[in-house]
Amino acid sequence: MTRQQEKLLVAALCGIAITAAAALVVQPAMATGDQSARTSLVTHFAPVAQAFVDAQTALPAKQH
Repeated sequence: MTRQQEKLLVAALCGIAITAAAALVVQPAMATGDQSARTSLVTHFAPVAQAFVDAQTALPAKQH
């Protein structure tokens, strides 16, 4: 497995974990019709997602 494949696997697993956590948090609120839970979740995870993207784009490109 190459380094790039490892990074992709880690990113995919992080995405799955964040999606699962978001579903667990938002699902009860959606059942009651509370829209503020969705907004607060996006507000909470936006900096985390942006930091991950920044870290990935800051890495040097692999030269072939």
